[in-house]
This record gives sequence, C-alpha cells and structure tokens, in this order.
Amino acid sequence: MDLAQEEVSQQGLFVTIERLERELKEKERQLDLVNQVGGMLNSELELDKVVQKVINIATKISKAEFGAFFYNKTDKNGEVYELYALAGAKQEDFGRFPMPRKTAVFTPTFRGEGILRSENITLDPRYGQNRPHHGMPRGHLPVKSYMAVPVISKSGKVLGGALFGHSEPGVFTQNEEVLVQNIASQAAIAIDNAYLHEAKLEAEQRKSREQINTILESITDGFFTIGHNWEVTYWNQEAERITGRKRGELLMRDIREAFGDQRLHSLYRKLHVAVSRHQPVSFTSYYSLFNAWLTISAYPSEDGLSVYFKDITKQRHAEELEHLGKKVLELNTRSDSKLEDIVTYYLKGLERIHPDMLCSVMLLENAKLNILSAPSLPAFYVQAINGLAVEPEVGCCGAAAFTGKPVFSQSIAHDPKWANYRQTALDANLKACWSSPIFSSTQRVLGTFGIYYQEMREPTPGEIHSVESSRNLLQMLLEHKAIENALRQSNQRYNLATSATNDAIWEWEITTNKVYSGAVYEKVFGYEFQEYEIVEDRHGRIHPEDRERVLRSFEEALEDPAANLWQMEYRYMRKNGTFTYVLDRAHIVRDEQQQAVRMVGAMRDISGTKEYELERELLIEELKQNNSDLKQFSYITSHNLRAPLANLLGIIRLLNPEAISDDMNRTLVHKFKEATLKLSSTLEDLLDVLLIRNHSGLKAEQVSIGNSLQKVLLSVDDQIRESNATVRTDFSAGETVYANPSYLYSILLNLFSNALKYRSPERPLQIQLTTKATAGFIELRFSDNGLGIDLRRFGERIFGLYQRFHKYENSKGMGLFMTQAQVKAMGGSIAVESNVGEGTTFIIQLRKQPV
Repeated sequence: MDLAQEEVSQQGLFVTIERLERELKEKERQLDLVNQVGGMLNSELELDKVVQKVINIATKISKAEFGAFFYNKTDKNGEVYELYALAGAKQEDFGRFPMPRKTAVFTPTFRGEGILRSENITLDPRYGQNRPHHGMPRGHLPVKSYMAVPVISKSGKVLGGALFGHSEPGVFTQNEEVLVQNIASQAAIAIDNAYLHEAKLEAEQRKSREQINTILESITDGFFTIGHNWEVTYWNQEAERITGRKRGELLMRDIREAFGDQRLHSLYRKLHVAVSRHQPVSFTSYYSLFNAWLTISAYPSEDGLSVYFKDITKQRHAEELEHLGKKVLELNTRSDSKLEDIVTYYLKGLERIHPDMLCSVMLLENAKLNILSAPSLPAFYVQAINGLAVEPEVGCCGAAAFTGKPVFSQSIAHDPKWANYRQTALDANLKACWSSPIFSSTQRVLGTFGIYYQEMREPTPGEIHSVESSRNLLQMLLEHKAIENALRQSNQRYNLATSATNDAIWEWEITTNKVYSGAVYEKVFGYEFQEYEIVEDRHGRIHPEDRERVLRSFEEALEDPAANLWQMEYRYMRKNGTFTYVLDRAHIVRDEQQQAVRMVGAMRDISGTKEYELERELLIEELKQNNSDLKQFSYITSHNLRAPLANLLGIIRLLNPEAISDDMNRTLVHKFKEATLKLSSTLEDLLDVLLIRNHSGLKAEQVSIGNSLQKVLLSVDDQIRESNATVRTDFSAGETVYANPSYLYSILLNLFSNALKYRSPERPLQIQLTTKATAGFIELRFSDNGLGIDLRRFGERIFGLYQRFHKYENSKGMGLFMTQAQVKAMGGSIAVESNVGEGTTFIIQLRKQPV
C-alpha cells in the first residue's frame, strides 16, 4: 500500500470513528430519555399529562418531526380513534381533518397486531386504498417516514396507538422502533395506573356526592341548584314540601318556565343579580304562590347557582303579631284613642300578615251583632249584615255568637246557614268564612271575630293560631274600653288638672270653700302638705299690692257664665316669707245652671322669667345708648376730620412737585400727596359705611330688577365689550323687589365690577342672573365663571372691610363689604358659593313687599 492509499484509508477510518461517535452519543441521548420516562410516568397520575409526556419523549427519541397518540375509542358504529396528545405540531393542524378510521394502514396498530414501520409509507401497497382521500387529506402534514406503535395494557386491551411521522424517508430504524416500543410498554403501565387513579377519584367523588345528597336531603332548608341556562340540576325533599313541586317535574327544565308564574318575577330578578355580579345575595319575601314567607340565600359558582331557602312563615307571623300587638296596646294607652280606630288598625295589620284574610269584628248589643270594624269588606255587604240576628242558622257570625263556638263555612254558596245572605256575600266575592266568639273574662259573649276568603277553602293552621291569639287581645281591648268609660267620670278631676299645667296643681271646691293642693305645691312654696286649706288662707298669701286686683279678677270670672278659663300673674308668698312671681291658670267647672262649682288650676313659678325680662330690658337700653354714643362719635370724628383734610387737599392742588429742585423735598411732597389722598379715600369710605348703617330713614319702593340691570349695563358697556363677556338673565320667577333703587343699582354695579375685574384669562366671561321666589322674598342669583374665591381660606372674611382675595392693582376691598351692608339695610341677606378656577355665585334675598 503506497502512501496515498494509506492516507485515504486513514481518512475513511476517521470518518467511520466520527460516525460511530455520533451514533453512540445519539444512543446515549435516547437511552437517557428512555431512563427519564420511568421516573416521569411513575410521578404522574393524571391521564392527560401522562399521555402528553409519553408522546413528547417518544417523538424526541424517534427523531420524528411530529408524533401523536390516538385513543382507541369504541362508538355505536364500531371503533373511532380520538386524538389525545400531540407533539411537534399544533392541534389546529389536525383539527380540520377527520379522525383515523379502520383502514389497512391503521387497523394493525389499533388491534395490537404489531409495530408498523415504513421508510416511505406512500409506497406501501396498503396506502391510499380508502375513499374519499385515497391517502392523506389535502393539506395534511407531509409524511414519508412512518412508525405506529400500539399501546397495550397488562390486560391485553389496546389502549391506543402512538403514531410518528417525518417528511423525509428512511428516518426510523430498528433502534428507534425498539426504543419507542419500550416507552409504549411503560406508557401502558402508566396509563393503567392513571385509569385506576381516575376510577378511584371517581368513586370517591361519587361517594362524596352521595354523602352531600344525603346531607342536602336531611337538612331543614329547601335547596336547589340551577345551571347557567337556568335549568334545575338539583331539588331536595324540603324544596318539594315547601313549593309542592316534585323534582321529577323540574329537573333539567328552565325554572322560570317550569313554574311559569309572574308572582315569582321578583325572585328571578334577585337570583339574576347574584349570577350577573357573581356575589351571594340574601333576602326575605312573601310568596303568595306558596302562601309562605321565605328567607332565601343564593351563592353563585362556576357551575351555576346554589339556593337555600327556609319557610319562616310561622316565625314571621309570630314576630309580626307580637309587634302588632305591642303597637295596638300602645295606641290603647292614649287618652284620645277610640275603640273603633284601634280595632281597625289591628285588623289591617292582621290582613297584612295574612293577605288572603278579610277580617271583621262585630259587637253584641241587645241580641244583635253590629259592625265595629271591617276595613276590607265592601260597604254594601257591611251595611247588609249590620244588626245581624244571633241565631244558629244566620251566617257564621250569628251562629258563633249563639253557640259560643267557632263556626266554619268552607263554601258559602252551598252552606244552608247562609241562605239569607248568600247572594249578598257572593256579590261581594266572598266564597268562604269562619267566625269565633269573643268572650269577656266572665265568659260573656262580647262579639265575634269573622274571617272571610275570596276562594273556597279552610283556614290554615297558621291562620287559626293567629286568630286565637287575636281573640285574646280583642277581648282585652273591648273590656278595657268598657272599664275606661266607666272610670272616665271619676278621673275627671285628675284629667282637668293635668290638662291645665304640670306645676303646683290645686282645686277649689267653691261650695265648701276648700282648696286641695298637689305635692308640687309643697315643693315650690315650702308649705307642708295638708288635705285641704280654707281659700281665705290662700288668698292671704297674695302680695298686698296685688291682692285686690287678683280677687277682683276671680269674682269677675266666676260671675261670667261664658268664662271657663282664668289666668293672672301676681306675687305669692313662700313659707320663708319671701315673694315670688307666679303665673296662675285655672279651669272653671260649672253646673247645668252655669254656676261655678269648682276651679281646677296650676301655679307656675315665673320669678326666673321675670328677672330675665328685667335684665333684658336693662341690657337693651344700655345697647341703645352705646349705639347712639358710637354713632355720635363717628359723626363728630368724620366732621372734624373733613375740614382740615379739605385744607390739605387744597394745598396739594397748589403744590407743583416738579418745581421743587431738591430731590428729597420733591419725594417728600409726592409721599405727602399720596398719603393725603389715601386718607381722603378712607374717610369717604367711612362716611359711606355710616350712611348705610344709619338706614332708619331709608326709602324703599317696588323696584324692577331688570330696569336696574339695564342702567348698570350702560355703565359697564365698554368693559363688557372689551372682555367679550356675555350676560344671560331669567327673571321669570320674580322681577320686582321692595328695595331702595340706589342701593339695588350699587349692589348690581359692585357685582358686575368684581366679575369683570376677576375674570379668568382662560375662557370668555359668562355672567348669569336668575331669580327664585321664596316665602316673602325674591332670591337673586348672580353667577360668573371667573377666577373664583378660596372659601376655605377667606370664607369668614368674604364680606369684611378692606378684604382682598386676588392681586388687582386698583382693588380697595370695599365692594363686597358695601354690598352686604346695603343688602342688610334693606332687610335682606347675602351668601356666596365659589370654587377656585370655576367661578362664583352670590345669592341675594330681597323682600317682595314691605313688612
């Protein structure tokens, strides 16, 4: 062998070594993946994850471009292969194609006959023999190299097939076949384990569902579930009992259609809120369809809605009856209450508790039953039965009063007891009735408690319980009012005294000249309690300066037959000898001949009020004097300042600062002139304030707001044009006020000036004036969209003198002060609303008419 041949031989050897090394590395990689399979599959029990991991690893090991696991599924037409997991391709790549069928290519795999490996499946004689595609459908992933491995469980059942493909021919070798077969064997074990795990979970879930069903069937709550389409998916026994509907009638039916009753519309609406907001809801309502009060709680979930409900009718009725009874007893304690009004209130309450009942109470008087109250019965029927005879065959109430026992009539149309009143009852749409006698504490029949229905029926146990409870309360009411009437005369003395006053109550029996006093008399005046006093002793305690006046007033009142009340203020002596002011008021009781026989009255100690009145009068006089002194001081001060200030102003006009050569003196003259002018302006402001404050002679008249506004607009026309402002008005609610024309003009001018000064540079100025009528006043609202005022900072100073809220060169801070002073001088008021950057509104109240 020469050198060239030796080199070629060595190169071939190197190539072979490199190829073997690559193959060795590839096998190591494949063996590593195979080793990973066992660990991964043993740690996973969820079927879909197991199959996906198997197909992912097998696709890598086999060097396939894509792999798929098809589950061997049997339907009614035979077998169909369902795609379970996919690797190397997207689900949508297979989604538009039909699942594999029993073709010559697929059948061996899914029957477990062996592994099918082809270097180019399109050349296999079994390929393309089936309609309609005769091969792979159009658009299918390109497949040349093909390998299909059946996955067979330990029991011999073919679980499915692992299919691998590559667009190039000859990719799969015997090595890949062995490796994939090994993985398929492990996969079969893992899938069997997953099946067992799922079966165990399903059994546990079935047991759990059975336990839950047992619980739901044993709970005292009604319970049902509905799906997302409102179909009933569960309905327990208590739900059947409360609603009267069997689960077989409702399961998998839309609950709204199954019941089909508009009276449940509010229930569906509330359940819809729970579903739409995905929040639990709880509520309590009365449902006439079930004749029951239900408390309902609904809980939304991913599966739909779970609803618990409980029949609380008995509890609700008991609570409402208790509350109604307390209210009736409270009404009964009022002195002005009438028996008829109390019983009517009670019967209306019962009808609210039991909406199907129409209630009536009849009183037994002279062997006749007369209507006391029947709030919901037709008037013509009440009139027909008023004065009902107490006989065994005269309706339910007549029979109950006669027998002393409850009487039931399930059908008025067919009951012989109703022969005389049947047609009247039917005309009133009364179909059934029952009545119970009301007994006194001595077992005497006081009347009857009658219940009517507008359908043929018997009372429910709950209604019977309510009526029995009501009979006891009605007995108490009837007896109480009878006793109250009997005691009214004996309590007259007390009632008359307490109606006059709550202070030192007294009673004078004129015929015996005795005076009786209450306990408060001793507390107020210090005299020890006595059963009675002689009237002359009481009169002797009246202050000597007041006694003649008081006694004369007594005599005039007693002698005047038309006089029923007497009242006098005088001084009365306490036990300690001091005198106190009293207000003495009394009611005169007269006999049939209008002769005074008694006086019932009360004395009130008003010494504190008298002292307060004296102090107030002294304080008012002092304030008047101080106010007068301040006004005089202000006038004198302003007058004394005006003359020298006028001289100073005259000197300033004569001075020519420019003629002064010395710079310092010229500056001093300028400062002097500036200070003098400022002093003059301040004094003029003070005089204006004094003029407004002293408004006793202010003349007012009916003034048109619109006319005053037109005058103001003429004065500020140039500024409005310059600022491009718009002014809108609406005085339709009131255009005339009682005011001083000059003041109204000044107020509007000040508000317009401020709006123009403090307009916003960011938008055109808009001013709006509107009116609103209130009690005795016209409210004028002046609004702008200017800079606005920070009321949190300046609110307390808004109408103060010399207050400025914006930087403006010519602003003095007088405008709002003068405006408020002028409004108050006319008996009005002014308020402000403002937001910084938005604008300001002034609300002015001015009188419509003179007071």
